[in-house]
Amino acid sequence: MQSPVSNPMENGNWKNPVLVSGNVYRIDGDSATVYYDAAQKHLVKMEQNNDKTNTLITFEYNPSTKQMSAMRMSIMIESKETKIDMEFSKYQSSKNFPDRFFDF
Repeated sequence: MQSPVSNPMENGNWKNPVLVSGNVYRIDGDSATVYYDAAQKHLVKMEQNNDKTNTLITFEYNPSTKQMSAMRMSIMIESKETKIDMEFSKYQSSKNFPDRFFDF
């Protein structure tokens, strides 16, 4: 069974980019549509739609480091929505981990 959040950029046919606004381009593919910010050189969001699943993934970046700081997913399977928010942190040592990382 194929995961609804698999990487669609790895295969398929992609059309030429179309300017949406500012520096953001939409690129339509066989299995997804991606939005790319040419000035910042990173993905803004990705949409995947198939028979039973619709997925929207948005990407957030740290303005000072230009690295991805968060990824937010909304997955609709039939009429049920699941949201997943991931925030990325980088620590040089485990002693710097906030205690909240271990609260479940």
